[in-house]
Amino acid sequence: MSKRILDEFVAGYGNRGALALLFDYDGTLVPIAPLPRLARLSRSMRLLLQRLARFPSVALGIISGRALDELKDMVCLEHVCLAGVNGLELELGGRRFVHPRRPRQGARLRPWPGAWDVSCGTSTGPGLRTRG
Repeated sequence: MSKRILDEFVAGYGNRGALALLFDYDGTLVPIAPLPRLARLSRSMRLLLQRLARFPSVALGIISGRALDELKDMVCLEHVCLAGVNGLELELGGRRFVHPRRPRQGARLRPWPGAWDVSCGTSTGPGLRTRG
């Protein structure tokens, strides 16, 4: 992701209403690395994400195929909604949710009925509901 593009967005957005910004971690916020543990946020990207997270009407979320705990350790930012295992492990507003049908680590993911919908930063705060 281009820091310049995000800088332009921040400069032009101001506080024009509610907005959710969701980013994938690997390959978007950080370059693909030869080893997953080497894919770290640059200092400039971390500062930019902190700026975005401070906007009062912006909900910032990061999603990854990584486990939530690993993603949280890699990101190390406050006021950010995190989704690990492609959304099956969530941390929203300081609360953690793990989908009851989350496959064990290393298993292949398949869609199923009853998957979760996530709302991050609605007027009532982060939320979670079962699709029905």
